[in-house]
Amino acid sequence: MKLIDADAFLTWLGEQTSGEDETVRQWFGSFERVLKRFPAYGDAAAVVRCKDCKYFGQECVGFGADGYCSEAERRKS
Repeated sequence: MKLIDADAFLTWLGEQTSGEDETVRQWFGSFERVLKRFPAYGDAAAVVRCKDCKYFGQECVGFGADGYCSEAERRKS
């Protein structure tokens, strides 16, 4: 599963469909109503996997007994 920022997606999609014909605008309106009916995951947080962490290959600073790292920071690309 991939979590997305649905509001940002809808903004982007609205920008892409502006100026289009009535059929496209109706489709976008229907899509927006359907998407807004789905529940939001309020407790979701971004995850940094070990391979993408700036501490990968060094001494890990936050890996806990629960299997998750509380101090992970994404490595700059």
